[in-house]
Amino acid sequence: MGIVYEALQTQPVRRHVALKIVRLGLDSRQVMARFEAERQALAAMDHPFIAKVLDAGEDDVGRPYFAMELVHGTPLTDFCDANRLTLRQRLSLFVLICQAVQHAHHKGVLHRDLKPSNILVSTEGKTTLPHIIDFGIAKAIGPADSDVTALTLHGQTVGTPAYMSPEQAGMDGLDVDTRSDIFSLGVILYQILAGVLPGDPADGGFHRFLAQLADPNVNFPYASSRYEKLPEEEQRRIAGLRSTTPKALLRELKGDLDWIVFAATEKDRAHRYPAATALADDIERYLSSRPLRARPPSGLYLLGKFLRRNTGGVAAAAVALAAILAGSAGVTMALLKAQAAEKSALREAETARRVTAFLTGLFETADPNEARGSTITVKELLDRGAARLARELRGDPVIEARLSQTLARVHSSLGLYPRSLELAKRAVELAERHN
Repeated sequence: MGIVYEALQTQPVRRHVALKIVRLGLDSRQVMARFEAERQALAAMDHPFIAKVLDAGEDDVGRPYFAMELVHGTPLTDFCDANRLTLRQRLSLFVLICQAVQHAHHKGVLHRDLKPSNILVSTEGKTTLPHIIDFGIAKAIGPADSDVTALTLHGQTVGTPAYMSPEQAGMDGLDVDTRSDIFSLGVILYQILAGVLPGDPADGGFHRFLAQLADPNVNFPYASSRYEKLPEEEQRRIAGLRSTTPKALLRELKGDLDWIVFAATEKDRAHRYPAATALADDIERYLSSRPLRARPPSGLYLLGKFLRRNTGGVAAAAVALAAILAGSAGVTMALLKAQAAEKSALREAETARRVTAFLTGLFETADPNEARGSTITVKELLDRGAARLARELRGDPVIEARLSQTLARVHSSLGLYPRSLELAKRAVELAERHN
């Protein structure tokens, strides 16, 4: 549609700019409308990570042009790989990209062709800056300008196949909203993390790819699964570009990062992140070891996040938790194997459930969000558990005995011998009294 030149603007100020002008012979009504839509879209935005429009006009033969901020940058994937950015560095950079996309959406502009080559990255000192460019097929999502792009794009497949959303693949250029850009962001995130696209049009042909993309029953594989199935040599190459090993990369991809990418690339847009800010928020939650909004918050998941956030202050608590869980699980399995009767098995299952609920509740009360800034030591955490044990489980000797024995071991391993002895005696007393 347009061609871009590096040019020198001499008035009103002297500066180098990127000059975009309609190609000769392509000045049809549709092309001119799309060119004008891009010019208006860029003029509406003012964000440090979106190339700015500096001037606009027509040349001597009436062809429209506009001058943009000249960006000396490298396409996103090339920049990440050339600098061997770690996953965390890539994610931090991606958050900035999400902020720019959110700004465009706030201004009523849908990009519709987000891909690594349209995101240039530059550095200023030690600062890394992304720049979103090429709004050539952008769509206005406000009522005032919607007819400008509608007349040019109806009935066409708009965007780059590997990065376009199922709505775009469905040949319905009007039925897209901001969640289409979220899908494209998800594909880009998949690629910069796992080193491969979730789906490649080159594998089965353009039309087959679009059909699969539009099919709600055909889902992308998880990023970790896609990476794991690559040849070992390719895995090593991709991991090396992320300054890590294949084993470590696979471990980091599994879990939260798989969930984030999955939520961004849901075929059903109603289940995607509703906005770029929501996607960025979950990435920041991952970077700070907080629970994601994109996955079900199970007790064990929340507990793992708590321990990861507080590795310095409660490292011993993590050891204690492992000992508690291991001890209760071991006793539970032994009793289940020893008692074949269905009644005994059901009773033991209920016991295990209550033990797990007790332990989860104990650590949930240690969450910093609930502690309101106070520091909780390991000893305080264990004392709290012992106090709750005595207060809440007096009527349940089996559970009280089991937890008393386990807490006694934990206290002993931490050198808290007097309290350990008290708990051990209590466990023996309960065991002898109730066989």
